[in-house]
Amino acid sequence: MRTIDLFPSRISVSHANRGAEWEQLAEQQIGVYRRAGWYCLRQNPPVRIQHGYAATVIGSAACDWVISRGATTVVLDLKSYGGPRWPLEQVKPHQADHLDAATRAGLIAGIALLIDGVAWWLPWSELGAMWHRWERGAAARGEASLGAEQLLLVGERCVGVDWLAVAVR
Repeated sequence: MRTIDLFPSRISVSHANRGAEWEQLAEQQIGVYRRAGWYCLRQNPPVRIQHGYAATVIGSAACDWVISRGATTVVLDLKSYGGPRWPLEQVKPHQADHLDAATRAGLIAGIALLIDGVAWWLPWSELGAMWHRWERGAAARGEASLGAEQLLLVGERCVGVDWLAVAVR
């Protein structure tokens, strides 16, 4: 299966546009998955409003994507961040509820994260316990966000933006 390169035409990415560019790269990678026979459902598609602007419904919405083929289903939310440490507060309680439910149902669930130009797969089976500890106010100092060292303990770096290859291992 082909992988979309992570920002192939430049060295750095504008912090202001990082989320939008991550979404575009994810859409391209989803196209690769679809061509490989995966069913890909975007849970929160952008809604077109006047003059070509797009908006996405936020609040109690489900996670961004459900990707399935045969007996394998992956539920994920896309996140991006421009600093050296990713704050757990980026996962909202309603998203955690969906990821918890997917995990309880035996599905693969997690976060596809872009941080400082690197894509990561963070399985909810690992990240969820950390998030719930943080959400209860029981996280130790330094556990409210994850730096590169913690990301390696919880998840795995992706080749380009191919988080599915990591998620289904």
